[in-house]
This record gives sequence, C-alpha cells and structure tokens, in this order.
Amino acid sequence: APDLSDLGSLEGQLETFARDHAKGRIGRREWLAARDELQARVDALQASIRREQRTTALTPYVHDPGTLAKRWATLTVDERRAILKAVLDKVVVHPAVPGRNKFDPTLIKPIWRI
Repeated sequence: APDLSDLGSLEGQLETFARDHAKGRIGRREWLAARDELQARVDALQASIRREQRTTALTPYVHDPGTLAKRWATLTVDERRAILKAVLDKVVVHPAVPGRNKFDPTLIKPIWRI
C-alpha cells in the first residue's frame, strides 16, 4: 500500500530544492533535474494512492454485488462518491436537442473503468 509519509517526504524535498535554487545554492539545471525526477515520483505515488482508495471503496462488495444494491440507499454521499469514482471513469453528456426542455437520459453516456 502507498505510504502518505513518502508523499510528504517527496514534497518536502521539492520545497528544499526550490529554496536552494532561490537562494543560489544550486543552478537552474540542477534544480530542474531534481524537480522533474521528484515530481515524477510524486505523480506516481499519487496515482497509486488514488488506485488504492478506489479499490478500498469496493472491497466490501466485491464478492457479493447484490449487497451494494441493497445498501445503496443507506450509504452516505461520500461513500457513494467513492464507489462511483472506483467504477466510473467519466460521463459524456451529448448536446441537447434545441427547443426541448425535458431531461433526456439517452444523452448521457457513462464511461466505466471496469
């Protein structure tokens, strides 16, 4: 599992290099090299954390999907949001028909992660 303390450490290192550059202790080339490497590690760790959070939201329902349907009405907004983030990549909303002021669910297309 990703460690949030690692994320804090990497972000601290980024700040240190930025301060060192601002004070003239290291040159622009060194700062850019360090920043690019550290930022890539921060981005990878944040992606790992997001994946872990999505997986955790689904864990109670993996082996019994009927349970999710039964419990949905009792879940909090945050719990529902976490589950939707785990399974839904994005939602595409197609343009409405001009002059029609009625909701049309056929214009909404979910793009699923799984």
